[in-house]
Parts: sequence; structure tokens; C-alpha cells
Amino acid sequence: MKKKSWRRFTTIGMLLLGLFALAQFFPYRIDLTEEKRYSLNPATIAFLEELEEPVTVELLLTGEALPPGMKRLQRAIREMVQTFDVYSPVKISVRELNPLNLPKEEQEEFIVGLSEFGINPTNVFTGNELGQRTQLLFPGVLLRTQEFETGACCCGACGICRRSKFYRLP
Repeated sequence: MKKKSWRRFTTIGMLLLGLFALAQFFPYRIDLTEEKRYSLNPATIAFLEELEEPVTVELLLTGEALPPGMKRLQRAIREMVQTFDVYSPVKISVRELNPLNLPKEEQEEFIVGLSEFGINPTNVFTGNELGQRTQLLFPGVLLRTQEFETGACCCGACGICRRSKFYRLP
């Protein structure tokens, strides 16, 4: 009896190990949500598959005390970048960048440059046990390759979010 259960355990373990190894070479995702929330449009997949150089996504929505809605948006952006990275032959990475942490000499010019992409600072009120606090946030992302840079507002409420420009870097 012990020998049979040992064999069954070993067989199941080897099968799982084989499936895991196979999944490393053939990544596959299944979106079981009714609204296909985690599925990409075939045109998006085709675009990602044609990328030739790495892309860096700079997430400007940062801060220690983000309101819950902003935290969800930040997490959703990170998850989307991870999904894009799965379909791309080159690395798509994400990093956080808080414009308010830049040196003062660079900060003003950088913030003015963000407005060209429609990314404008937003005052957000957060509450804690000490009372309300105002926090300046930049709800947007910058996408960079070695040759191009673009940005997009991701607040969803300003009407500017849907317009973005591509700039060729010098």
C-alpha cells in the first residue's frame, strides 16, 4: 500500500514538474473574467510582438500615502506592464519616478515637460488619525525607448488622457 501511494505521489510530482517546465517555453494565459478584463486586443498583441528595443515605463503615480483608488490604479498599471512584457520579445520594465524627488534644478523643467503630455499635478486630500493632508500627485506614465519618449495621463477624468504625443529623443 505504501509503495502505491509513493508511486502515485512521484507520478503526480513529475507531471506537475513537466507542466511547469513546458509552461516556461510556452507561456499561456487564460482570462476567466466575464468582461475579459485581463485580455489584450489582437492588435495590441501584434504591436507588442513587433517591438525591437526595450521599453521603460516610468510610473509617476507614487507616494507613501496614496488614497485607495490611486493605489488600485498604480497596481493596475503595474499588472498591465507585466502582461505587456509577457507578449513582447524585448523587456518592458516599470519603475517609479516621483517628480517631486528630483533635484530642484531639474524639477520645474520636468514638470513643465509633463504638461506637454497632458500630465498635470493633482492635489489629493488624504485623511489619517492626525487629520487631512494634501498630497501633490502626477497621475501618469512616461514610456521611453532609446529613440522615443511619450507620456499619458491616466486619471481617466480630465479628457486629456486620450491624447498623447510621441517625441523623438535627441
